[in-house]
Parts: sequence; C-alpha cells; structure tokens
Amino acid sequence: DSSLAKHKILELDIERLLKAVVSQDIISVVQNASIVATSDLQTELERLLKRN
Repeated sequence: DSSLAKHKILELDIERLLKAVVSQDIISVVQNASIVATSDLQTELERLLKRN
C-alpha cells in the first residue's frame, strides 16, 4: 500500500516537472519569436530610413 502511494506521488511529481518543462519551452519559443520579430522590424526601419 505504501509503495503504491509512493509510486503515485512520483507519478504526480514527474507530471508536474514535464508540465514545467513544456511551459518553459513555450516561453522560450515565444521569446525567440519576439526577438526575431523585433530585429526584423529594426532591419526594415533601417532600410526605410536609408531609402528616404
């Protein structure tokens, strides 16, 4: 019985860790995307300024 309880606790811990890792990955993807978007905007702005 106690080993079953330990197993369940372990299962929940693993699940929690996986969720944390996944949300961390999502955050990093979003951050990278916004960095790319920002640098694209910067490049576009510089290009427009040179043209005028």
